[in-house]
Amino acid sequence: TVVKKDLGKCTSREELNQSWEHNFNNTDSEDENPIDISFLHVDARSLSVDEIDVIIENLEEEGYRVIACVVDYLGLIKPRLEDMGKDNRLQLKNIADDLLSLAKNRDIPVITAHQINRSGGAVLTNLKNQGGVNAISQMTNEFIGESYGIEQAVSWSAFIDIEIHGEDRWLMFKRNKSRYKNKFGTETFVMKIRDGIIIDDDIY
Repeated sequence: TVVKKDLGKCTSREELNQSWEHNFNNTDSEDENPIDISFLHVDARSLSVDEIDVIIENLEEEGYRVIACVVDYLGLIKPRLEDMGKDNRLQLKNIADDLLSLAKNRDIPVITAHQINRSGGAVLTNLKNQGGVNAISQMTNEFIGESYGIEQAVSWSAFIDIEIHGEDRWLMFKRNKSRYKNKFGTETFVMKIRDGIIIDDDIY
């Protein structure tokens, strides 16, 4: 995500709200919108963390300020050259370490996803089949995918799942790790999915 307006300079909620209404919701002119989202589609394991860093550098040279990097899936990133042919768990751990370094060096959040393992999938399925609610609350470190080393590298992580109850679909979150003080005092939260794909925004 790249931004042309520094929202951090807003000094009040009212100013932030005015900026949102004027700039973000203004569709009359592309130039008025302060946020552009750049999508890059590449083949699996064809792009390394170093190459992502080069892309960010090029964007900033063009005058953009990169404020976040979202990687669709951890396992799609190309491993380090020296890790080629090594155990997949080691490759994933080192990719997670490199993404952490990228986040620190660029001072931006780097967000990605990884699947739980088969045991965790079986637990979720069984709980749902038995009519259980908030099955995600049963997820623990033992259900993290290929490598626990991934969890050691990240600053914040959560288990995410979708539950269907009647005609309603809910996006379920359970925080698993946080290096930061928890300001909100909650470990799990739920968001209703409207019209199949929409989750209400909260710019605050």
